[in-house]
Amino acid sequence: MTEADTEADRASVSGALESVLTTCAVGRSRAVLIEGAAGCGKSHLLDAVAERATAAGALVLTAAADEQERRVPLGVLRQLAASAPVFALPRTGADDAVPTEEAMRAFRAELCALALDGPVVLCLDDVQYADPQSLHYLRHLVRHVRPAPVLMIATAAVHDPQEPFLTAELLRQPHVRRIRLGLLTPQETARAASIAPQRWPALDRPRRAPGELHSLTGGNPLLLRALLQEDAADAADARLAEPAPEGPFVEAVLTCVHRSGSGGQAVARAVATLADRATESLVARMLDLPGAGRPLPPQVTGNTLAALRACGVLDGLRFRHPSIAAAVLAETSPLARAELHRAAARALSSAGAPAGAVADHLLAPLSDGVRVPVPPEDFTLLIRTAEALLIPGPPHVPTTRQPPQPAYDLPTHGPARPASRRLRSADVPDASHAVEDAERLLELAHGVCPDEGERSAVALRLALIGARRHPAAAEARLTAWVTGPRSGRPAGWDPREPAGLLLAQGRIAEAVALPRQAAGPDAGGRSAVDTLLDTPAADCERLLGTVPLTDAAFASLVNAVRTLLYADRAERAVSVSEGLLTQARTAGAPGWCAVFAALHAEALLRVGDAHGAHRHATAALDALPASGGGTFPYGPAAVLVQACGALGRYDEAARHVRYPVTRAALTSLYGVQYLRARGLHQLSLGQPHIALADFRKAGRVLQAWGADRPALLPWRTDAAQALLRMGRFGRARTLAQEQLALPDAAHPRVRGACLRLLAATGSPGGRTVLLSEAVDELRRSGDRLETARALAELGHALLGDDRPARGAATLRAAWSLAQQMGAVGLREELLPGSDRPTLALAPGDEPLTDAERRVATLAAEGLTNRGIAARLGVTVSTVEQHLTRVYRKLGIPGRAGLPASPIIDAALLRG
Repeated sequence: MTEADTEADRASVSGALESVLTTCAVGRSRAVLIEGAAGCGKSHLLDAVAERATAAGALVLTAAADEQERRVPLGVLRQLAASAPVFALPRTGADDAVPTEEAMRAFRAELCALALDGPVVLCLDDVQYADPQSLHYLRHLVRHVRPAPVLMIATAAVHDPQEPFLTAELLRQPHVRRIRLGLLTPQETARAASIAPQRWPALDRPRRAPGELHSLTGGNPLLLRALLQEDAADAADARLAEPAPEGPFVEAVLTCVHRSGSGGQAVARAVATLADRATESLVARMLDLPGAGRPLPPQVTGNTLAALRACGVLDGLRFRHPSIAAAVLAETSPLARAELHRAAARALSSAGAPAGAVADHLLAPLSDGVRVPVPPEDFTLLIRTAEALLIPGPPHVPTTRQPPQPAYDLPTHGPARPASRRLRSADVPDASHAVEDAERLLELAHGVCPDEGERSAVALRLALIGARRHPAAAEARLTAWVTGPRSGRPAGWDPREPAGLLLAQGRIAEAVALPRQAAGPDAGGRSAVDTLLDTPAADCERLLGTVPLTDAAFASLVNAVRTLLYADRAERAVSVSEGLLTQARTAGAPGWCAVFAALHAEALLRVGDAHGAHRHATAALDALPASGGGTFPYGPAAVLVQACGALGRYDEAARHVRYPVTRAALTSLYGVQYLRARGLHQLSLGQPHIALADFRKAGRVLQAWGADRPALLPWRTDAAQALLRMGRFGRARTLAQEQLALPDAAHPRVRGACLRLLAATGSPGGRTVLLSEAVDELRRSGDRLETARALAELGHALLGDDRPARGAATLRAAWSLAQQMGAVGLREELLPGSDRPTLALAPGDEPLTDAERRVATLAAEGLTNRGIAARLGVTVSTVEQHLTRVYRKLGIPGRAGLPASPIIDAALLRG
């Protein structure tokens, strides 16, 4: 019967071998096969048997097979013969020839002749690597040497795909015994560790708990000895160090890997590369693909994985300690590791793994600082992975790369950030790692793309997604695309997408020129600026209400918000820009956050919320990543300057206008807006000459772009205001009339500003009519700051027309409007040196009754007639009657002329 034992207790194994030696000594042949994984003690046990047999007087012949020598004919028999000089080596034929029966009988006869003088013990280590010819002789001996006192003991690794030493037929022989060595149990590990070998006497007792020793070694005796040895060497250190990368424990692990079959290293490297995503099918798929070295059949991969688990190196499909995985990969060159990652990426992609996992491997060589040429056949994989990363979903956080820096500072040549906000705002999340990875993948794809048209499309895609992270990145990439060779663009390419992105970046001149490049210099049609300013608001509303924020939609959404803003739909622009800002924050895109925060700030400034404009313009700058550059920061800085002026923070405004407007800045609308804001600041400081220079420069830039549209930037009325301060009324009037003659004069904001300037330059008798019309137009435009200015000028004009009651009420309304907006600077400009207007009713005016005062107070707070009626418990008709009398007594045209409630209480109430 076959005797196949699985014996974990080394004492019982030693007893069994001692019995076999005794049997051989009395003249009976035996064959023993000791199987086990690498490091489990097979060779150690074989050496002990050889030593015991030698001591007993037996002739011991030894051989150790090696995978590298497997092709050497009779290599194992040569080693055996070297142990016995009188031993004749059989003659050899061809390398793959099967020995003849006569040759094998002759070999057996010589071995039996040796045994006449005493037992002969053949000790064969790693017999699974023996050459085929030697195996034929050894199997012949097992079958026919029984009459002689010959003991053959061989060790072999389990789960090895090589040709087995003993066939099933031989294992059934009664004189053949099979012993399998397994890993130590936790109890055996603890017992083995408690015996301090004399090799390292400094180790009085193990420094690690038995459970940790077994967890790290898996019960592998070789690994246990190595770990104890390493711990003993560090005995002087009070802290228990992790296994060193080149220490005994890691070296022992690598030995086990190398001895776990021909595919041991390849499989271990694949598992280390795949890390937490390793599965048996993925490892097999990875090793069966080009790029990971010599392809391994799936069966070999499975056997090798089993061998690595059997020797305790792997726990399932995980290395027992991170240092093991690191050491396995450290044996490879950087180029080889790059190829492993490439194979892992292909395997993961073909298995449907998440795009983030594929991207980690595609980008791993870059993180290691290795510049490996990407093969063109990976172009599709790179594109597919990048696009999958850009699909909204859970954030992907790679484990191999550093996160972006958390702070952002404007360059010294650009507008300054507020000194109080040096770190990024907490309400703007970091850029998604997935977007950064997608950009890097697309950059790699762009570098290997064989088709010029596809390469151009990838470059444009990079410009689109660059806007998520940083406006400057999008600007730089789009510049490279615009200035790149036109021959690379496919025939009939559509200029609308890049032109829209240019327009969203404020690059008006390029946005105007690009469609002409595509259609030819003689092509007609509307320019990009005309499209921006003249698109019906209803079309923008439909777009903003149905299209979510994506890379492809980003530019269209930015331009739609601007269209609403320039079409005097400021209140609506506030609402939609806030919604888009929320989407940008949800997407974790700081570039988008910066752009929509800046648009929101501009819209808030237009409706008179100077505090909100200041807050969001600051957030727009804080949302930008660490690397500065680009023209975008000038845009939010322009809003900051104007908001600071309205709030009376002139020192802070001065900090934002210290930097020169560079030539690069004046290629963008952002730079021109900043130039205008600087001029307005100089005007508030009483320096109209300097302000006028800025306004005129802004006008020249717009004219050079072919974008001289007052709805975009009303530089003429700005310049006229400066000329008025200089006493040049005629030139100021001319500029206002020029602007009023342009098509944009139909816009309420443009028309209202022109009428206000014309009133200031005209005769006193005609001012009231013009200013009343200007107030009406500016109210329609939603620009509350300009409305307050026009109201103040109307109030002064009414006072000059001997209409003191109405003039006083109008001035109170202007002051009240400035007060409501928190525009301290504007309020001081309207009524210098006063925290509250002291204008009273003219003599003979009727005082307000208590009921009228209550209704007027609630109306001044913004309640509707129905709301007032509900609050006071009266009918809507009664409210309307009270308000009619209030308007008559105060001499104001309607609700807009009502002062704030404190003023009603203090100034309007009599008796």
